[in-house]
Amino acid sequence: MGIRTLSFVGAVVVALTMGPGWLMWVLIAASFFLPYVAVVMANAGASPDPGGPDPFGPDATRKQLGPPTAG
Repeated sequence: MGIRTLSFVGAVVVALTMGPGWLMWVLIAASFFLPYVAVVMANAGASPDPGGPDPFGPDATRKQLGPPTAG
């Protein structure tokens, strides 16, 4: 987000000093395009664990408690 902020501030500085030109538009486009790229790259990371045994379903390796005994 720092690069995005710098590109937007740079676009404002360029517009005030040199007038609107191609550099200003490139910096503005970068300030809008960079957050999209950052989100896509962040979401393209490792996918979550696809699964494993269901903790609430039947599982043959788990022992079950028997019925209560009077006593």
